[in-house]
Amino acid sequence: MSLPMRIGDALRVSSTGTLFALLLWSCGGGSPSTKANTKNGEFPGYDSPSLDELVKTAVAKGPPKAKGAAYVRPAKIAVPPLKPLDLSWLPKDSSGKGYLNETLGARLVYDPTKRDPITGKGTCVALATHCVQPVAVEHGRSVDECWMSTPRCQTNQPWLEADCCPSRCLELYESLRKLDYSELEASDRTMASYCFPSLREYLKRQR
Repeated sequence: MSLPMRIGDALRVSSTGTLFALLLWSCGGGSPSTKANTKNGEFPGYDSPSLDELVKTAVAKGPPKAKGAAYVRPAKIAVPPLKPLDLSWLPKDSSGKGYLNETLGARLVYDPTKRDPITGKGTCVALATHCVQPVAVEHGRSVDECWMSTPRCQTNQPWLEADCCPSRCLELYESLRKLDYSELEASDRTMASYCFPSLREYLKRQR
């Protein structure tokens, strides 16, 4: 089903049973019980990979599709805060938790309290992408402006902080722009990277 959900919230969906594989594809999250068996939010903090490693990995996916105007760091803007969701319309299970879908006896249950590196990166992505507005209209905001103006996280456990993006993600985005990748290309490759602290280590524990 289609759901008007910000990415950070979509990544707080948990799964059981046969929908686990579907969840990994659609939401990027883990099930309530993982191999790491860590309590919500208590995964240890690890630093992001080096910028050099992240850039090399991103560039290895292919060169820029088309060279545009030279990148110039934009002036800082105010990135709008993410709005809380009203999910009162979701059907509820026996414990009162809202769920998104049910198939073959398994449910995709929405857990707004879930905090881990995946939900944290989802929040960062949501901050940058929800900020964008067509630049041709009044108060328009470009992809460059939004990425480079997101609030910066202060620790290597950003999922425990207020909504933010790690400095390494912004550095990766800007490095790709300087290498002539378009705004959308740089954004896509940043979102697909391990720039978020602890993300790579967290995903390894889910295997």
